[in-house]
Amino acid sequence: MGKNTGGTHLSVMLANSLSKGGSKVAVVEVPGDPALQWIESAYEGTGFVQGQTDAFTIKYVTYFKQWSEHQLPQVIHGDFDYIVFDMGDREGYETLFLQSDYKILLGHGGVWHTEHFVKEIERHQLQTYGEGMTYCVTRCDEEERKLMEKRLHLKLIDIPFQTDPFRMSKESMALADRIMMR
Repeated sequence: MGKNTGGTHLSVMLANSLSKGGSKVAVVEVPGDPALQWIESAYEGTGFVQGQTDAFTIKYVTYFKQWSEHQLPQVIHGDFDYIVFDMGDREGYETLFLQSDYKILLGHGGVWHTEHFVKEIERHQLQTYGEGMTYCVTRCDEEERKLMEKRLHLKLIDIPFQTDPFRMSKESMALADRIMMR
């Protein structure tokens, strides 16, 4: 939800967690911030070159950069068990978001971000989008998370800090199970 909440980082962590169980996973980045281009460059040790490739694979996960609607059939009809859409603030992608099997709303727990996140959750609850939603928060201490949970009458999943989403801790590896309640 919004810039700098950790959505791409969570997408990569979730994809890696799912792939460790043997699932074929795709991560699809909607147009906007070219985060996956930076990830590809960092992983391959190359300099940032805009538009080098449309997709790349790292550790059994295929990443589709700056996705466009004409690529959707390729992704959906591909041989993937899971498709993780990194939608940023979802602007222009609300329908795709609502059609997803697992809807994850991620917010930043920093003091100046919290009120915006709480308002977005309340909007979802009012519009009955909240059903089937998983609410996650990054960069939030336990006390602030509990205050938000009490105010909203729901559980927030705290996303563990993981510097490198390709070298994940046991706690981070359990992330997919926690989010998808498997």
